[in-house]
Amino acid sequence: MFGIGFNGGGGGALPNHEHTNIPLDGGPLDFINTTIASMNQGSITFSDGAALQELVKPAVPAGEVLTFPAAATAPSWQSSGGGGQTFTLIDNTAAVANGTTIDTTFTNIPGDDMSELYCVSAGSNGGFDIDMQIYDESTTLLTGANYTNHGYSIIGGVQTIYNSTGDTSANVVPGGLEPHLVIMHISLGRGGGAGANLYPRYESIAVGGNGVTHIGGCYITGAPRATGIAGIKFGVSASDAIENGTYLAIYQVKNV
Repeated sequence: MFGIGFNGGGGGALPNHEHTNIPLDGGPLDFINTTIASMNQGSITFSDGAALQELVKPAVPAGEVLTFPAAATAPSWQSSGGGGQTFTLIDNTAAVANGTTIDTTFTNIPGDDMSELYCVSAGSNGGFDIDMQIYDESTTLLTGANYTNHGYSIIGGVQTIYNSTGDTSANVVPGGLEPHLVIMHISLGRGGGAGANLYPRYESIAVGGNGVTHIGGCYITGAPRATGIAGIKFGVSASDAIENGTYLAIYQVKNV
């Protein structure tokens, strides 16, 4: 009885499959929807220098990072150790008709639970200034003459310097920036030293069809003024300062 070869010819041994780019040497190993392995969903593979090993994806990997030690040690999931940030949409409001404001409140965000509020607005302001006021932790709108406005604008080639105190709102978009895009950073900081009063701080960077502006300031009083922020009133300067389609999106940036 004659034996039957397995190499497609007559006799001879079946050559090893090495999966290289050499013709008739097995060809590449196709990982995409073809090769199967006894691994958990979401796992990745790594070599320990001798064979492939499985690194199982954590069940809840939030706040963890994949680390690759410099030494000959297997990669692993490790806690990020803090220092990261989360970015969460708190509110997104769009005007459906011409009006005076986008006036929105939300669940109070304590000062120690917030790195900042990151606010974005784009739209049209009818040539009017857009101002901003802040709601404190008890949803009380801060309307006192305690806002400061410092910065500059360059609109149509004309530079204007802002240097005022005792204002009833923060100026975030000068009327000459039409249409506008503005980014506002709002946070709470102490007035000096641990345990001192918290006061709102704000900064706005706005651009328009013919200029740019950068204005910032604080809400300063002699008494504790805010331990949290629970809302933003945007566009308080004039009638129809907020035109149809203008939106205000508010994000919480939180240290983790």
